[in-house]
Amino acid sequence: IFPTERIEKGRLGFGGGSPEGSKGASYAHLPVDEIDARLPCELREPPIFFIPKASRAALFEELRAAGRIPADLVIPYYILNGDLSPRDRAIYDALGAANIEIPFNQIVVHQATG
Repeated sequence: IFPTERIEKGRLGFGGGSPEGSKGASYAHLPVDEIDARLPCELREPPIFFIPKASRAALFEELRAAGRIPADLVIPYYILNGDLSPRDRAIYDALGAANIEIPFNQIVVHQATG
């Protein structure tokens, strides 16, 4: 999601710094009239792919240790090693190049249906 305030010289928020007061703000609940662009993921990739591959196994181990997931739960190879599609990876990397918080402000996760 690219809100109207993020549009700077037609760049849709790519590059440059973040706008004033946006630190930690989520765009997930913006009204439709405040959104300039929405780029849906055609492949409906799992949101876990936004976590770097190198950190995923450790995350699941922390969840096991905290009792938040069963100790015998087998995490599929695909979840541990999969990646975003080339298009989505390029968008994510371009947004993150300016500020690591920006991609997470602009991501909205929808429950898969069908």
